[in-house]
Amino acid sequence: MPSALRRLGVAVCVVLSLVAGAAGCAKGGGGAASGHAAGATGPAASASGASQAHWQVALAALGQAHVPQPCGFDAAGFARWNELIARNWPALRQFVDPTIEAQIRQIVGLGGTVRIQGIRNLVIDTAAPPALDGTSSGGAATLIAHIPGAPGAWRIACTAEVGATITTSVLGAPLLIAVSVDVFVDVSDVRVDAPVCLDLSNPARPMLAGAGAPALSMRLGLASSDPLLTQILAPLTQLLDPLVRAALIAGSVVAQQQLGAVIAQLPQAPWGLGAPPVQPVPGAAPLQPIADRISDDIQRDHMPFDTVLSAVFDQPGYGNGAVARYIDYGDSAIWTGHYLAGEALRYDLVAEPRALAGVTRAVRGLGGCLEVAIPGDGLLSRCIVPLFSPHIADIRYESRFFTGTVNGQPYGSLGGISRDQYIGTVLGLTQAFVRVPSVRAEAGALISRIVHYLETHDWVAYRTDGVTVSAPFAQTMSVAWSFIKSGYLVDPARWGWLHDRYKPLAPLFWLTSWASSREVHDDYYKFNLSHSHILNMASIETDPALYREYVKALDIEHDAVGHHDNAWFDAVYGIVVPSAAAALGPRVQAALERWALRDRRGFTVSNSQDPAIAKAVYASPTNPNGARLYAVHPVPIEKRPPTDFLWQRDPFELDGSGDPREQFPGVDLLLPYWAARSYGMIR
Repeated sequence: MPSALRRLGVAVCVVLSLVAGAAGCAKGGGGAASGHAAGATGPAASASGASQAHWQVALAALGQAHVPQPCGFDAAGFARWNELIARNWPALRQFVDPTIEAQIRQIVGLGGTVRIQGIRNLVIDTAAPPALDGTSSGGAATLIAHIPGAPGAWRIACTAEVGATITTSVLGAPLLIAVSVDVFVDVSDVRVDAPVCLDLSNPARPMLAGAGAPALSMRLGLASSDPLLTQILAPLTQLLDPLVRAALIAGSVVAQQQLGAVIAQLPQAPWGLGAPPVQPVPGAAPLQPIADRISDDIQRDHMPFDTVLSAVFDQPGYGNGAVARYIDYGDSAIWTGHYLAGEALRYDLVAEPRALAGVTRAVRGLGGCLEVAIPGDGLLSRCIVPLFSPHIADIRYESRFFTGTVNGQPYGSLGGISRDQYIGTVLGLTQAFVRVPSVRAEAGALISRIVHYLETHDWVAYRTDGVTVSAPFAQTMSVAWSFIKSGYLVDPARWGWLHDRYKPLAPLFWLTSWASSREVHDDYYKFNLSHSHILNMASIETDPALYREYVKALDIEHDAVGHHDNAWFDAVYGIVVPSAAAALGPRVQAALERWALRDRRGFTVSNSQDPAIAKAVYASPTNPNGARLYAVHPVPIEKRPPTDFLWQRDPFELDGSGDPREQFPGVDLLLPYWAARSYGMIR
């Protein structure tokens, strides 16, 4: 319990973004050694019309030269966030109550002359939701997590079987006897308040300035019909008080973990600073033919059921053999969405028929993922596989497997949906709506279905049983807003009220980005999720004031990962912040040139044995698995371990391997390439 107390004292009830726990023939070609970037006053002439329209909003919001703007707290934002937390709380309690119960039951057997022999009739009442508030002024801020929020309180009640050794006398002689007493234990008016102080003097890198000790208040009441209670009341109180407090602290920590990221002893400066940026590849092949070939590969070999999957061939070596089976079904929705975004950007820029074919198939596939669980509903599933396909055996025995229908035909799928899959899906559908007129109606209808499902389910995605929580959104309120923004775009008459209600959340988005981005090595994929949903809402925003709030969050993310030689993250930052595009365009191009040096099939790397790569041991304060060896600076892109989407993997990871017959789709080149091309950052 001292560990739990320490963690609670430095916890911040804010969101992991993404954090999380979220998974493309035109004239000209990719340049070999240098990129073309946008001018200082706007996008290059080669940018698409939709991209130019977006940048007009960006320039109106940020001006010609962007400087990170001060962060702060906003009472209206906290009010709306607390409302979202309260709506999620009935679902989130299923994570909190078992933790408290487990801690309470651990007291059985504890004690000395007074000991707890058993627990019966345990009642845990945590119905009152947590709440947040805070103040900020002059570059300093204090955030307070109230568990629960006023005027609520938590309560625990149970019957404890208490064994005790008491002193009595027989005929005047003292005698020790063992007794058993049933005691009703009532712990009421439970509240935990945890303050956290922040230094906001550097808006791109807020610092944890300190954490006050958590204040836990409660009333412990003991009652029994047995008159022997009076003899054991004092020692029993001394035994139960600290044990119950420890259990409640543990439960409140879980509440905070479900409502945000635990910030404990996190590094003040990002890992890996100081390395020179990625360099172009001398004599590199043009990128566009590579991107076009990847798009063709995906449509031929990686979309058997109109969603994107990794493929295992019957022979090793890129270009050899035929597809034997498919893998990574569980992440099919997120990568289909990312692929769809890339093809939509491609089509908007060059009107390529193959891009339109890919867009059409991906929209259809994502529609199937929304249809298979509940026809006409917005509960997303991870993939779709026809029941008559021999590939149904790939997923049939997974615990998340279920069956449903798509267009009246029987399909199998995987449930247990995550925010990650939703983020990729909404990103792709939104870009398709904006950039591809022929699928606009269908993409818009699918977005509205998603928003309708989440809003009517209090922003909790459930498993197909409709009861088990799969993905709550309260701790990622910027993700919820991103979806609301897309809903408002496609149907303002239907979703205008929701947009207006949750618009006050925007001034707090920086806080959730800060909380999830301070620790780089844990759950690195969270950075892909955050960049994807920030890009989604920024690319369709028309209000300069809201746009600036998104950029505050992105500035904090960029401070954490802007030196990672990450083509996708650099492309997103250059797209959202036009004044950065000229500098980042060449970096995106150089990173993609180096991506092209990687084997398209699985391979093995042992960078831990490479003396040219500097290394250091690091122990993450949020990862209980101990210290690990990492590269000091980002590993060269061509030497990074094989993976499905390179830009969501920790660039400091040293070793990894993959099956030489396994081929990843290549969305990690297609998407950043066409995103940067669409905004004129590269040619």
